[in-house]
Amino acid sequence: MLHLKSFEDITKMNKLAVGDHSVLLYENESETIEPIISYIKSSLKRGEKCIYIEGDADTDLLIKKLKSETDNFDKLIKDKKLQFLSADETYALSDQFEADKMIKYLKELSCLAIKDGYSGISITGELSWVLNFKGSKEEIIKYEWMLNDEVFNRYPVVALCRYNLNKFDNEIIRSIIELHQFIIWKNKIHENPYYIEPDKYKNNSILE
Repeated sequence: MLHLKSFEDITKMNKLAVGDHSVLLYENESETIEPIISYIKSSLKRGEKCIYIEGDADTDLLIKKLKSETDNFDKLIKDKKLQFLSADETYALSDQFEADKMIKYLKELSCLAIKDGYSGISITGELSWVLNFKGSKEEIIKYEWMLNDEVFNRYPVVALCRYNLNKFDNEIIRSIIELHQFIIWKNKIHENPYYIEPDKYKNNSILE
């Protein structure tokens, strides 16, 4: 599907930093666990508050593997340095997904994280459930674009978005690829040659 030059394996997820916008593209749930674990562990090592928003991946399996690889897992949960949240607790802030409200929420979260002594926040979430609502494709693309335009390089946020390729058409997959600086595909991190800067993307997209 993608013709990308290999960059690093997923154990190098610590190369991601505040301001980086990455996407995990997958076809099978089994492809998600190791990249997510690597992302979370790297985030915690950087001193960020880490938020995992549930999606297709088996959350119980993810937690079990994290526990086996993280000595202080229970304390991380207790102190809310690592949070597992549902879509209803995050994305669906008004019974359905609205890009503007989610962007505002992320800005507020990042400011609170700094106030609490973190270096920033890292977030990983999945948006396939948004397809159940009218205007879903436009809202998803608007959200991804607004992250680049209003959040990264302005607020201390790093993000790993997750997309099941079986649930989206080619048009939206193309847009998703164009809006992320890094792609995680088949357990490899790739610098994305198809990435389009937010000002240029707005002038050539469905955002018009």
